[in-house]
Amino acid sequence: MKLVKLLGLFALTCVVVACGGNGNKVNNSNSISISSTSSVSSSLATSSVTVQNVFIDQLDPAFKELSAWETTKDRSFSAEYSDGTQAQLVHWATVPSSDQGHNNVIDVQFADNTNYNGLFHIVALDSNGLNMDEFATGKLVFDIKLVNAGNLSPSLSVLVECVYPCTSHAYPLVIPTVNQWVTQEIPVADLIYGGLDISKVNMVFQILPSWDKQTGVNFQLDNIRWEKGNTEAPIAPVPCYKQPFETWGLAYHFEWLGGSSAVVTNALTQIIAQTNITPNWSSSIDKFGYAPAVDDTFSACALVNAKLSAQIFLPKSYVDDGNMKLGFYYEDSSQRRAYDKSFSAAVLAANDWSTISVSYSSFDIISFISMDPSFNANSITHIGIYFDANGKPTSVTGEISVDNIVITKR
Repeated sequence: MKLVKLLGLFALTCVVVACGGNGNKVNNSNSISISSTSSVSSSLATSSVTVQNVFIDQLDPAFKELSAWETTKDRSFSAEYSDGTQAQLVHWATVPSSDQGHNNVIDVQFADNTNYNGLFHIVALDSNGLNMDEFATGKLVFDIKLVNAGNLSPSLSVLVECVYPCTSHAYPLVIPTVNQWVTQEIPVADLIYGGLDISKVNMVFQILPSWDKQTGVNFQLDNIRWEKGNTEAPIAPVPCYKQPFETWGLAYHFEWLGGSSAVVTNALTQIIAQTNITPNWSSSIDKFGYAPAVDDTFSACALVNAKLSAQIFLPKSYVDDGNMKLGFYYEDSSQRRAYDKSFSAAVLAANDWSTISVSYSSFDIISFISMDPSFNANSITHIGIYFDANGKPTSVTGEISVDNIVITKR
């Protein structure tokens, strides 16, 4: 057992809901527009490898070990385990399978221990990570069979890490019927857009049930690999400003903007790779905002001939109701605010990540739907997302996630 006190992913909480499928093959491309904002490296690796195997019957030599990480729910202790029998919650082993198309598989079981949360992952040999640039237009592919749903509904997610605190955000999986193998596919471009630095991948595959809903979950994994795309990586605009929500030490404003101030009470969860908010809706006119501080790159970037985008995860409840509106807002050095045009929850993806964006030829106050008197567009200190109930019943609730506020020049 390798036991290490960690400050890494212990604060990760995932909003993961099972999505609809297309038979036994799932393309988890989501609704994210990645054409103009993916930070794809322009210098691809020179290797001609078409497929990087991770686990097919056995762990590929390019990777160090199968392992797990877990933390107590009070976050007082966390540990990494390389022995599948020693952890308090996450147990795993390579076992033979009698299923057609599968020989040896990874069997992962979450024990009946309600004091812990955890995840299973596969670690690269090099602690500085692997350069996976040549897979930028490819996909992460693996087979999964749910053996026992345990405490989940079911609900699982996958993320990839690129040397702490760099990570993609969590992607929900389409979960099969119990004891049915399905193939999952996640475009690498989606991982990149979700925050992954593909040049230094150290946790090449990570999977976990929803936080606090892990006990009794049992699944098997096989044929885990990264597949190269058929074309070279596209030349993508390099963001001139990016807020990736690596939230340790992040300066931000979480603010009540209208209706009942209770909407923001104990509603914010700061996690490593995104921000989760569970609003306490108390009236049909509640409004709040979350705005990280801009850094020094923003002033050099500026919102001129630029596109501003952000990623939002909305539960199905908000999308089905359709009343809630959201959009970008800005604060100046005197904390005066201006609000950009709104997007309806009804047009965003349900139980999935969506991208909202606005484009600017010039950053002009005439484009705002409202603003405080004397708002100074030349002294912006925070850019964030506002959420407006807009007549939504208080009974429509759920956890919202925000990630990756990006500005790219057109």
